[in-house]
Amino acid sequence: MVHTPTEIAQWMAEEIHRLGELAQVDAIAAVAKRFGNRFIKINERGNYALAPMILKEFRKVSEASIVWDRERKRWRPRRSDDELGRQQN
Repeated sequence: MVHTPTEIAQWMAEEIHRLGELAQVDAIAAVAKRFGNRFIKINERGNYALAPMILKEFRKVSEASIVWDRERKRWRPRRSDDELGRQQN
């Protein structure tokens, strides 16, 4: 089965809402296992990362409902006390 970046982004958003959060490392491992290594890249620091096409679609499907917790390196549902913007401390 061929998966699209949008399907993967939607799956990530569903997982975050189901689990309450999704660590970056767990997202990378799960995407590679479920959808294939073609959706993973090695970034400029030599670390595994989600491919830009996945992150682009993820922003589209989750912009209003999910935030990135920079400190904990994970996504979580937006809370009423969050600051404006995507990234939270």
